[in-house]
Amino acid sequence: AELSASTASPGSTVTAELDLSWCDAFIQEVAGAKFRCQLCSKLFRGAEFVRTHLDAKHRDEAKRIIEDKYFDCDVSREDAMPL
Repeated sequence: AELSASTASPGSTVTAELDLSWCDAFIQEVAGAKFRCQLCSKLFRGAEFVRTHLDAKHRDEAKRIIEDKYFDCDVSREDAMPL
């Protein structure tokens, strides 16, 4: 997942849309109608609000987690990790 935004040319009538698909890994649905930011546990009324929140508040932290290839590893196989 890449943390980048597609931009429209200046003066263009097309609105620049952010690619916030990377946010989906950090959104948890709670009780059917609420959504939680998994980085700070804040609750929101919709997933789109969590995406906006993640982009504004947690972009750098999420980027580090996404780029860390050992973040979600199996600790029972620590001996398989290169030193």
